[in-house]
Amino acid sequence: MSAAPRVFMFDAHSHLYSGAQRTLMELASGGRGFTPIVAGPMEGPMLDAARSAGIEACLLAPPASMSGYRGHLVRAGRRARLAAAVGLLRYNLTAARTMRRLRADVVYCSSTRAVLSVGMGARLARRPVIWYVQQVDESFGRLDHVAARLSTRIAVITGRNERVMTPAIKRRHGHKLTVIPLGVADPGKQKAAAAPSGAAGRTLSMAVVGEITRHKAIDTLFDALGELVNGEVEFRLSVIGQATAADDLAYLAELHTQASRLGIAEHIDWLGYRTDVGELMLTADVLISPSQREGVPRVLMEAMFRRVPVIATDVGGVADLVIDQVTGLLVPSGDSDRLAEAIDLIARSPELRERLAGAGHAHVVGEFAQADFLAAFSTELCSLAGG
Repeated sequence: MSAAPRVFMFDAHSHLYSGAQRTLMELASGGRGFTPIVAGPMEGPMLDAARSAGIEACLLAPPASMSGYRGHLVRAGRRARLAAAVGLLRYNLTAARTMRRLRADVVYCSSTRAVLSVGMGARLARRPVIWYVQQVDESFGRLDHVAARLSTRIAVITGRNERVMTPAIKRRHGHKLTVIPLGVADPGKQKAAAAPSGAAGRTLSMAVVGEITRHKAIDTLFDALGELVNGEVEFRLSVIGQATAADDLAYLAELHTQASRLGIAEHIDWLGYRTDVGELMLTADVLISPSQREGVPRVLMEAMFRRVPVIATDVGGVADLVIDQVTGLLVPSGDSDRLAEAIDLIARSPELRERLAGAGHAHVVGEFAQADFLAAFSTELCSLAGG
């Protein structure tokens, strides 16, 4: 193939701009040897970002039967699921026509849902599909098997992927698997040396960053802070992110109630969605990720790049980043007591914060450089187009 291959890059949550959408856009804008077409089912920040970057954007709107597109096919009743399945078939037929019209050579899908949305269409249009598995702690069961069958190549963000890449999937589709670790760009500006500890009369500044949804487990962090609120460590927590779906808005209301009940409400700053997250990170003494499930979180990489110490739960591929007591502090998911102990430890020792920050920075620079990620993924995309 003489011309640069055209890659149809589809994300099923184009109304958001979280980790998967940012990864897609960084690959679209920074990858080499191919021409990207950024596509999604809804208008929103991802398609806006593509247009702003001069990248071709494609709105592939779903039919009315798929109007509840956020998990509708998985969670709805039998009749609604049947209607959604018919809508999904029609959607795939539209996707096939769109791929042919746009002269796409390869299809990139950023999740199981993305593969289900356009993978059949790609096969009908005889285009190879690469599925980038980023959420390795959330399994859709049989739907993951379908996604694996529809995929020509399965790229996984970490080798710690047993929840999604089950033995059955590996047995049938192991020849399709490759590991491509995520990489992030060095932001340049880094945090200064650790200041005196909270035990010496200084308030510990903490941050939690991400979409406000139940699996981010901010309630576990609040329980941990409830154990510390009457102790010797003074603290403030910045919650950076927003709730969008109805379930998430209900969870946000529960968090406000919980904070009041635990007596920590006056210690929390609710900052909402922000575009200056990097600058806000630099004001934090520690970034905390209390999630119940993750892949390899971008926000942890970005904090470590900036020399901000991190505390995280041992889920998904987090242990690829956070080596306990070396590059950060690692605690079990859902264990508020252990999380409180980790916060107390890091509050009392600026020396520990400084050591973790330095080791974390070196680890990310050495193992998760964005240039390596872009080069590896560009090679895979161009290889699929040529094959």
